[in-house]
Amino acid sequence: MRVALEPVALERSVPNLTPEQVQDIEDAQDACDFAETVEDWEDANRRFHLAVIAGCDMPRLVAEIAELQVLYSWHYNMHYADRWKKRADRDHAAILAAIKEGDAATARIVMQRHLSRLS
Repeated sequence: MRVALEPVALERSVPNLTPEQVQDIEDAQDACDFAETVEDWEDANRRFHLAVIAGCDMPRLVAEIAELQVLYSWHYNMHYADRWKKRADRDHAAILAAIKEGDAATARIVMQRHLSRLS
């Protein structure tokens, strides 16, 4: 469901994001890239994913995505956390770049690809 909902929320969010919200996204991306533990990465990753949809102005959709992210976190921690490795996330960087350019369609496409790899 995240693959269906989150890219839509992101596309609607991009034109409405404030400079402060874009900075929050950049800070969350940096925190992901420089996380030293899987727990720190998971927290930063969740912040990133919620930050990019903060401007979509659809509270129910954001709440549903937030719930789905909690379920994903549980699944990830149960099955993949022991294989986590520190790395820079190219998809996050591409999403941030598209947001900074105001390119909602590209941000949506990259997010869809990003989430599809996780399913």
